[in-house]
This record gives sequence, C-alpha cells and structure tokens, in this order.
Amino acid sequence: MPEDIRNAVFENQTVELAADDTGVGLIDCTFRHCVIVGRVSSRNLCVLKTRFENCEIRWKVPLINQKWKTSTVFDGCTFHGRFIGNMFGHRKGTGKDEAGEIMNCDFRQVSDLDGTSFENCDMSGIQLPMWPHFTFTDIQKHKEALLRLAPSFPLIGFRSILEIVAGEPPDTRAVVWSAKYIMKKTGLSEDEVLAYVKQIPGVVF
Repeated sequence: MPEDIRNAVFENQTVELAADDTGVGLIDCTFRHCVIVGRVSSRNLCVLKTRFENCEIRWKVPLINQKWKTSTVFDGCTFHGRFIGNMFGHRKGTGKDEAGEIMNCDFRQVSDLDGTSFENCDMSGIQLPMWPHFTFTDIQKHKEALLRLAPSFPLIGFRSILEIVAGEPPDTRAVVWSAKYIMKKTGLSEDEVLAYVKQIPGVVF
C-alpha cells in the first residue's frame, strides 16, 4: 500500500495500513465493506476527508490520542483493537468541511477504549463495550453531581476522571473509561472499583 492514498475508492478489499517514519495518509478516500488492518501509530497516521462505510476496523497496535475529526466519517463499522484516548465526531465551531461523523458503529469487540470520547453524534446507534469498561453519559446533566462526588473518590487515578469528565464541553455525548487502569493506579480490586462506579450518576456499565 502506498504511503499516501488520495482520491480512491475501495470496495470489498482488505487494506493494510503500515508505515515507516514517513507515515500513512488517507485523503479524499472511500472504503466500503472493507477490512482495514492498521499497523501504524497515531503519530504516523493522517486521515482527511475519508469515509469508512460498513467496514471492519482492526488495529494491531495501540492507537493513542487519535482525533478522528477532520471530515472522517464512520458509518456502520465494527472496531477491534486498542483505541486509547481517541475522539470520534466533531465539536461545534468546526467548519462544515472539517467535521467528522460517526454513526451506527460497534465497539463491543475492542480490548481497550479507555479515555475515548464521542462528540456531537447520536449515541443510540453506537454500541460500546461493557464492564470492565464504563461510559459516562448525559454529562452536562450530571456535571454538578460529578463534582460533588469527586472528593469522596480515591485521588490518584479515579477522582481526576470525574473532574475531567465534568469539565467536558457540551459537545461531548459520552466518554468511556476502563476499570483496569483504575485498578492498576489505585490498587483497588475490581469489586471495589465497581462499587465506586455504581455511585456515579449517568454511567452505563
């Protein structure tokens, strides 16, 4: 696969995305009913004005802090792999030609979605992983409750999550976190973390 792919349409293909130091670029592309196999980090990945329709997205390396917002559209896709701190969709103020979208996608098979947010999208069509992942929803509605609850939570690795989520802009429809990271940072057992999570308003697990 060439380093930069421009103005191309792929259908019913397996597309491998791998990069050396020069990176991989997808620009003005459309992928329909494809299997996308990613072997590139976010540092070496640039996706602009590209659509993924009914694709299987399989990332073989951790994809960290990837912002899928520059006119990147996912419609009816299934995700596999580790998508840590990613952002899907777009925030208000983004130009029409720059706004990303996500709809009708399935993340239930991902192994790690920690710290990933969904912006200005219809969450009714997004399927998310369940426990040990948990998802903050209706964030603006519960903002004050999150801030009141935060001081009663363990400081390192847990209280900060509530404070970060409470500070999300109105564009943020949902944020997903993983109990596994909280267990590692706090030393709490899974049952202890779950007991805290059950106290959080607007959380789905």
